[in-house]
Amino acid sequence: MNGIIATFITIFSIIEKIEIPTFKIGVIIVLGIYCFTVMVSIGVWAFYSFKMKQIRDKLD
Repeated sequence: MNGIIATFITIFSIIEKIEIPTFKIGVIIVLGIYCFTVMVSIGVWAFYSFKMKQIRDKLD
């Protein structure tokens, strides 16, 4: 988890050095979409594994 946070801090410090506003906005949007996708996929995986565990418990 710390690695992910460190990566974002590095990326944002690079973005701060870039002076083109539209490019900066574009990068932030792309990062936002990427974060959202990662969060959703983790959520779906957690939900799915939890459901599978419930089903397995019922079968036993």
